[in-house]
Amino acid sequence: MAKLQIGKIRTGMITGETLYHPETNVMLLKQGMRITERMLEKLRELNITELNVLDEFTILFDLNENMSKILKDNYHREIGRILFKNREDNMNDKIIDTIPKIVDACHKICEDETILSCCVDMQVVNFSELVLFGIAVSSYSMLVASYLGIGGQELTDIGTAALIHNIGLCEMHQLIGLKDLQGANLNLWKEHPTYGYYYMKEKGIKEEVCKIIKAHHERYDGSGFPSGLKWDEIPIGARIISVCADYIAGVRQRDMPNYEMVEYIYANSGVAYDPVIVAAFVNNVPIYPLGSLVQLSTGEIGIVVNIRKNKGPRPIVQVMFNRVYKPITSPYMVDMGQEKTVFIKKVISYV
Repeated sequence: MAKLQIGKIRTGMITGETLYHPETNVMLLKQGMRITERMLEKLRELNITELNVLDEFTILFDLNENMSKILKDNYHREIGRILFKNREDNMNDKIIDTIPKIVDACHKICEDETILSCCVDMQVVNFSELVLFGIAVSSYSMLVASYLGIGGQELTDIGTAALIHNIGLCEMHQLIGLKDLQGANLNLWKEHPTYGYYYMKEKGIKEEVCKIIKAHHERYDGSGFPSGLKWDEIPIGARIISVCADYIAGVRQRDMPNYEMVEYIYANSGVAYDPVIVAAFVNNVPIYPLGSLVQLSTGEIGIVVNIRKNKGPRPIVQVMFNRVYKPITSPYMVDMGQEKTVFIKKVISYV
């Protein structure tokens, strides 16, 4: 056992003995409890200056608490890729007005114990393919939804469903990451939205969120699964997730160039995707965010300096390195809205 000053106590340490209020003798902490930040705040308020801990080097971790921090950090990173503080740095003026709504939804998601527990379940199975992918889809989906005028609890529901939309894959983890699904594997994989629906029902998640999860592979023309829903039969949250998830999967998991995925989504507007959602996505989500370091089809490397003039995948790029990766003495602008034969080959890094 070790007696430490409150300033040296860290969350996760274990109380070495039962602690009582020095004046009222009311019990404050039981022996063997994991110390939380809220406990420490209370002790400071009571002017308690020291505490016995079991061992100053033993720290117990709360998985939900850890997951909350993971979600907050990664939401901040993802949203920082597509939303900027300065109005003029975004795709249009309206986008910046969505930021408070999205931040509020993120806060609610990151503090919901049931959602955190679901994310822990996904973390155990496959952190990258389920949790990190879900955070990206959730961030993009909330931007599109908020631009369409969705806010409040409905926005939080869509963000939640997008975050955990693939949780049904926890029941068929052997299929995650397989590139060529055929036969029985394909048939099983097509059941993951239904598995996800019942998985979340058992967790006590509200029906609206469960329905979005079940419908995220439905297609606008009725060719999707598991129920063959079409048009307005598909919850709007699922229609949004369908576009955002397919785009992110193509770019990040299949290494397709961003512009090719945009062309794919355009080509399937009215077939796989709701045309209204496609328009909202392309007109508001920066395909190549401001400040991205990119390589052009010419081999030259530059930085995206304007995403407003030309919508979609044709921003203005300041070329700074030649095709053999040497700095050029006089950087120059390439307006891809004018230079139709030049395109962005790949994103080297984001801001």
